[in-house]
Amino acid sequence: MSKFVRPVLVMAACTAIGTLLINQLSVTDIAMLYLIGVGIVAARATRRQAAVTAVLSVALFDFFFIPPRFTFTVEEQHYLVTFLVMLATALVISWLAEQVREGAVAARAREQGTAALSPMSGELLAAWAFQAWEPAGLGTSHVPETPIIYLPLVGTHGRLGVLEGRPADPARFRDPAVRWLLQTFAAQAGLALERVTLAAS
Repeated sequence: MSKFVRPVLVMAACTAIGTLLINQLSVTDIAMLYLIGVGIVAARATRRQAAVTAVLSVALFDFFFIPPRFTFTVEEQHYLVTFLVMLATALVISWLAEQVREGAVAARAREQGTAALSPMSGELLAAWAFQAWEPAGLGTSHVPETPIIYLPLVGTHGRLGVLEGRPADPARFRDPAVRWLLQTFAAQAGLALERVTLAAS
């Protein structure tokens, strides 16, 4: 039952504000006040809590503000349409709020999963680039969504290693001209590394 405390408190606050300002606000204004309350609850509540809040908002609006007041009797039938619109709007607000929350939770889960797998993915991509003699990662044909690019360092006598690039602006590395310059640099670096290694031996 405690999970419905917040909806009840928010709706009670809307009723109190509406009662205090009843002479300054129209019936439509008070209806909007309840919808704001539903939105506040829906932003943090479950779908069930939001649905209960929506029904409660209509019931309180009817009881306290629709003539005859302090009864659930409705003299003017057009208010029934108002109730249905309020209820439908409140339920849509609660549904949309839940969709936004679920999307945010899914996005956080994807980010956490990507962060957890990032070191492993980096090692696998670097190994693939070394074995395949091909670039991998950012902007390449192999796992292009990775924010890091791996370029094999190749000399005249074979593979020497992998050059890892972590750009501050990943979007620039998706430009074919930039990737060509990188690959050219990696090729020159491979030859230079080979010469240093041969000289040292």
